[in-house]
Amino acid sequence: MSNCSNMEIANLIQTSKLDKYTEVDFTAMQDIEACAKINTKHFIETHGNITSYSSLNTPQDLFNICETFGCKNTGTRTILGELKESKSVASGKFSSISDSTKYFAGVVSYYVFLPKEGTYTIDTTISDLKDDKQQNADKYTKTVVAKHGGFYPVSVELAIAPTADVGEGWTATTNGVVINIEISTESETALSVGISSISLFDSIEDLEGNDAIKLSCLASIDGNDSFTALAEACLAAQLDDSTLELTRDIAFKKYSPNAWKLHPMARKIDVDGGFYMITKNFVVEKDPDNEKQGRIHLQDHFIDECGYIYASLDDTCNITDALLKRINSPNRMTLDERQFQVINTEQNPDVDVVGSYLYVDASLVGKTLKVSYPKTADASEQIVYDAKSINKKRYKMTFPEKKSDGTMLINQLSNVLITAFPMDLNTDNSSEKTLSVSIQPDSQGIYIRQTIINREAGLL
Repeated sequence: MSNCSNMEIANLIQTSKLDKYTEVDFTAMQDIEACAKINTKHFIETHGNITSYSSLNTPQDLFNICETFGCKNTGTRTILGELKESKSVASGKFSSISDSTKYFAGVVSYYVFLPKEGTYTIDTTISDLKDDKQQNADKYTKTVVAKHGGFYPVSVELAIAPTADVGEGWTATTNGVVINIEISTESETALSVGISSISLFDSIEDLEGNDAIKLSCLASIDGNDSFTALAEACLAAQLDDSTLELTRDIAFKKYSPNAWKLHPMARKIDVDGGFYMITKNFVVEKDPDNEKQGRIHLQDHFIDECGYIYASLDDTCNITDALLKRINSPNRMTLDERQFQVINTEQNPDVDVVGSYLYVDASLVGKTLKVSYPKTADASEQIVYDAKSINKKRYKMTFPEKKSDGTMLINQLSNVLITAFPMDLNTDNSSEKTLSVSIQPDSQGIYIRQTIINREAGLL
């Protein structure tokens, strides 16, 4: 009897396993905020034929290139220039009541509206708020080559020497500044130009707004997309779109040095120094100023930190009895053999010492003490974790997903919240860490985008 079976198996695919080259990429986004802003609706004076202001004529934000919270730019002051020696020249003078000592070495940015193609000279002149005639000012000259009519950004780095000094130059004060912006170009007719959204930044570091972060050596990318069913009459059951829950858990072993930026509470501040703990053995010497005491010189003690000093005798097997107790006083005190005292300029400004002196009873002179203390370290930055940083940063992530047929899905999650950040430490440097994210909709209501890349693209 012939075999009448005609069963076939459909061609199916499966997800390929993660390999050592697979990475998850994040971008940490934080709005670029100026130290001070000037709305060109308010001005001191303009030079030109006609001037007007439109709050609706707002330039696109070219500094916050990713999605931002709210609008950063304001309207535009339009000035019809006047003809001078075959040039159309227009200028506007504006002011800001602010502490210019904070941004005197920072950045001034603004937008100019240029009406047509051409080469334009932009002069930015800065003086003190009380010097509105700008008799002592710094002048910066920029050239903008316009390929079409529209808005163009202008950035002036105040840390760089000005193009020219007017009088004795500008000296920053807590009064504020006067800024004059002049736009000129060769033309046979007077042209209308615009000035908008003047921003003053403390430093160029304030323009750091997008940080790329990498996680690699992946163990897994787990996740669930959960939906709640609503039971309704007449067979009209449906899913509740208000309870969508999309999550991913990323298990990884390696990460880029800036991975701390994925912590929602983390931010960086400037500091004048730092410390790390060190433990050393010291032999107690006689105190030349007090025969009843001995001392140890901790010349590299980080005196800004008041705690973390541990002292014990090193030549005893009774660890409990070997421990010394600290006495706190700005004045030298009488000590017994179980006590020590630390004196430095932080505790007593009148003492003459580099670092700190650790004093003990004279009976311990010649004995060895084991001392742990904060050692001064060269540090200029510090990462702090506080509640004020939460919701100041936004994150997006992308990762590839290879299929057995040679295609690849590029997952793009444009709005994720970090819901769990790994802070564990252990003896195994190859142990896994897990980062958890909650996937949120972007400005278009989209949670996930998956771009399909074929093998023929030559990228796999």
